[in-house]
Amino acid sequence: MKVLKIILFIIAVLILLVVILGFLGPKDYDVNRSVIIDAPKEIVYKEVSDLSNMLEWDAWKAKDPTMQVTIHGPGDEVGSYRRWESEESGIGEQKLVNLVPNERVDSELRFIEPFEDKASGYSLVKDAEGGTELTLGFKGENKFMSRVMAMVGMDMESMVGPMFEQEVNNIKAIAERKAGEQATSMTNIKDSKYSFGIQQRPALSFVLKRDVVKLENMKDFYSSHLPAIYNAVGASGAAPSGMPCGIYYSWDEENGETDMCAAVPVATADIRIEGYETVTLPAGRVAKVAYYGDYEGIGEAHYAMDDYLKANGLEQNGPVIEQYVTDPGAEPDTSKWLTDIFYHVK
Repeated sequence: MKVLKIILFIIAVLILLVVILGFLGPKDYDVNRSVIIDAPKEIVYKEVSDLSNMLEWDAWKAKDPTMQVTIHGPGDEVGSYRRWESEESGIGEQKLVNLVPNERVDSELRFIEPFEDKASGYSLVKDAEGGTELTLGFKGENKFMSRVMAMVGMDMESMVGPMFEQEVNNIKAIAERKAGEQATSMTNIKDSKYSFGIQQRPALSFVLKRDVVKLENMKDFYSSHLPAIYNAVGASGAAPSGMPCGIYYSWDEENGETDMCAAVPVATADIRIEGYETVTLPAGRVAKVAYYGDYEGIGEAHYAMDDYLKANGLEQNGPVIEQYVTDPGAEPDTSKWLTDIFYHVK
């Protein structure tokens, strides 16, 4: 009986200790880390305001390679959210709730499994000596047992702080690399013979043939399908609404192939021709460059466009369109052949 009383006394003391620690422990937590980045605010802000960019610097994803992450919505607008799921990391969501361009990002974190909880995340961007100061933070309410754990050294600061330290340094490396690329691109653009522009493009409909084509077979692909599409459009009673186009969804030099279309613009999306698709590309923002010359040299214009996008912090967002404005049969001088190149951008 005496032993039982001692055991009960010890249990009572432990319970009392837990209660005391729970009342004394911090009610809230706010964990953050900061770093100075040698890059413009715009570049740093873009890294933290687009959920898709997090895949590059997310410390939790790096720690748990089995984590499956999906982005819902555009990724860089209020209401967009990312969902993660794995055995090790559980299930949760992060939703963008406030965006102040080049200043701050606020998000709502919801933990679903193995426990339910919520917290707030924030990213602060501001000018600082030596570049841009970035702060990543995470705050919320400590529940009773979390307050107890915090009093014995197992608090959010010790668990989350090192991960934020890793993330701000990951972002620093990425942003400084992109700033260097941007500076190089700005120099290249300054010396470029090409002129560029940004414009809003209306929705465009095409009758087209799409396929994955080896790079050395592109010319044959065009010659096989563009005349046939023109003839088929005419036979349907419709008429082309512009000069022929090449539409590129991917360009894979390593494997020597491209996902491309031979396309003829049409005024309506109602045309149906056997063996071909009728596709409408939605209206959107495009960067344009005009290239004069034989098609064999058009790659130079694409490289110049790549510099232009980097120099202006623009991100490609859709297929590339080449419109072959000059009819080679009507103009023998290749230096006068005009190709308008359009890159869809955010």
